[in-house]
Amino acid sequence: MPTTSTGADYNDLINKIGTTGATPLNWVEFDTTPTSVPTTQGTLSWDVDHSTLQLVLNGHVGQLMQDTFYYAKNQTGATIPAGTVVRSDGTLGASGRILIAPFLANGTYPSKYVMGVTAESIANGADGMVMHFGQLRGIDTSAYTDGTILYASSTSAGGFTTNMPGYPNNQVTVAIVIHAAVNGILQIRPIFEQTLGTVNKQSVTDGAIVTGTTTSTKTASILIPANTITTGDMLYIKTRIRKTGTAGTLTTRMYINTADAIGGSLIGTSAAAAATSLYFQYARTLAVKSATNTESMAGNLNINADDNVSATVAVSASNINWAVNQYLVVAVQNGSTADSSRSSFIHMQINKAG
Repeated sequence: MPTTSTGADYNDLINKIGTTGATPLNWVEFDTTPTSVPTTQGTLSWDVDHSTLQLVLNGHVGQLMQDTFYYAKNQTGATIPAGTVVRSDGTLGASGRILIAPFLANGTYPSKYVMGVTAESIANGADGMVMHFGQLRGIDTSAYTDGTILYASSTSAGGFTTNMPGYPNNQVTVAIVIHAAVNGILQIRPIFEQTLGTVNKQSVTDGAIVTGTTTSTKTASILIPANTITTGDMLYIKTRIRKTGTAGTLTTRMYINTADAIGGSLIGTSAAAAATSLYFQYARTLAVKSATNTESMAGNLNINADDNVSATVAVSASNINWAVNQYLVVAVQNGSTADSSRSSFIHMQINKAG
C-alpha cells in the first residue's frame, strides 16, 4: 500500500484528501511490485516494465515522463481510428483544442503540420489523445518486422509506409516498430525533413539505340513530378551521348514536354558533332523566372554548354508549367543511317530557391 512521509497508511491517506486544514503530504510512495494493473479512467499506478508511473487516459495507458500527448478535437466528419498519423487542421480557440485530420504526405501540407499518431479512436465531434512522443501500444503492427522505420504515407491519408516518399512528397519519419504483432507497439517520434537546397534527378541507364534513320529520335527521358520545380529554382541539365560509326555527324536536342516524347519546349540543340565514333557531353542551364517563364540560352543555339558562351541570339523564355508532370526528353539525330547513337546518362540538378 502507498504511504506518506508521516508513515500514514492507505486509509489515513484517504481521510486526509479533501480535508480542510489537513497536514500537506510531502510525498506518496507507490507499490513497485503491483499484483494487478488498474484500467479505470484516471487511475495512477506503477509500471514495472517501464519503471515509471502510468496513468489511464481515455482507455490508453500513458507512461509519465516518457509519453507526451495532445488533447485534440476531431471535426473531419468521420471517425479517426487509433494509429492514424494526423496533422493540425486549425483550432477551436475558446476550448483550447487543436483540430486534427489524417495527414497525407503528398506535399499538400507542410511537414510541420504533423502532430503525431492517434492513441485512440476519436469519433467525429469528440476529443481524444494524439501521441507526439512515446510508446503506443495495442496497434496492429503485424505487417512489419521489429525495428522497421515507418514514414507518413504519400498515398494513404493517415497511413504508414516503410519507404521514405520521394520529393516533392513530404518526408516525415513517424515511428519505429518496437513489437510487430496484432497487438503491437510503436515508438512514436515524428522527425521532419529539412528544407531541400538541392534536388537531383538522374538516370544512368543506357537510352534506346537510334540507328538506321536520320530523323531526330528520342533516346531517353526522365520524369519530373509535378511541383518538383518552382519559381526561383535553377536547373543544371547534363547528358552524355555515345555515337558509333564514322559515316556522318550527330546532333543532340533536349526538350521539356508534358508527354514522354519529342515536343513541348526545346531547351537546347547541340552543335553537330564530328563524323567519328565519340562520346559527346552536353549541358544546359535553366532559370525559372516565373510560372510562365523558364529562361535558357536560345533553344536553337548550336552550343554544347552554356558556360563561357556569349551569343547575339536572344534567350528563350519557355512557358513551362512545372505544377504538372513534365519529362526531360533527350533526342539524337544521326547524319547517316549507318551510324548509331544512344544516351549514356541524364542528370538534372535542381537548386531550390532560398
